[in-house]
Amino acid sequence: MFHFQGYHAEVTQAAGDYGVDLHLTKQGKKIAVQAKRYKGNVGLEAVQQVQAEKAHYGATEAWVVTNSDYTDQAYTLAKSNGVRLIACCLWWYHDKKEEQQRPDLCALELPSL
Repeated sequence: MFHFQGYHAEVTQAAGDYGVDLHLTKQGKKIAVQAKRYKGNVGLEAVQQVQAEKAHYGATEAWVVTNSDYTDQAYTLAKSNGVRLIACCLWWYHDKKEEQQRPDLCALELPSL
């Protein structure tokens, strides 16, 4: 999804990543991204973790991306810390027993830098 918007994405290691799943770069900016696939709302812990990684990684921005929504506490903490919350409905299709993302069907428009 990020690749199609012109971002270079680097997946972080599973352990010791401070909760962040991706490091994005575009036009000299570094972005720490936490991705959450939830049935319920994403809480403030995701905002805390991505903000900590932003400082640790030296990122210029911190984002939390989910297929769901966020709690009121997450919105409040994100606003006071400058963390961008992105809610996206991802569409998938099955082709030859593989799941493939259809970025052309995703309504997400990432912020331009």
